[in-house]
Amino acid sequence: TELYTFTVDSAKSTDLDDALSIDTENNKIYIHITDVSRYIPINSPLDQRLLERQTSYYLANTVYHMNPTEVVSLCSLDPGQTRYAVSFVLPYDPVTKKIDVTKISHTRSKIVSKKRYTYEEANSGDHPDIRLLHTLFLANRQPKMISNVTSDINQVTQGPHKTLFLFGEDDWNLCIEDRKSTRL
Repeated sequence: TELYTFTVDSAKSTDLDDALSIDTENNKIYIHITDVSRYIPINSPLDQRLLERQTSYYLANTVYHMNPTEVVSLCSLDPGQTRYAVSFVLPYDPVTKKIDVTKISHTRSKIVSKKRYTYEEANSGDHPDIRLLHTLFLANRQPKMISNVTSDINQVTQGPHKTLFLFGEDDWNLCIEDRKSTRL
């Protein structure tokens, strides 16, 4: 909770389910994903239903959250609130800014988001951590065709978290999770 932790979402988003922190002293990026498993027992009927749904849907005038509203309220990474998360740690080289994907790790954590940024605010790069994130993105950007995703998953996801980060041309990052693989 001592790192400057922030979320980046659309202005209309009501479910802030991921956040970022950058530890410049130890050259690590932290990607925090809200830990819903603190509130929904694994293999419960609700957990099984959520595994089938796997996403929230944002339509023009309404949102259909993957999780029940009460869980969304408990888990949303709103600024100033202590929340449980699963944090992925991505070490990077301080000179080249390249992320060492062979050393990605994860841990359960408690975080406090300091700021909620919209995409427009984040793109302006007003905070030093946001500027560093832009630099890291550019150093690690590797546009890929969607057909290459399967082979990339087999090459990169050797840990128990089974997560692959693809850096695309237009997005900050695209995180693909195999939720049916080993649980954290």
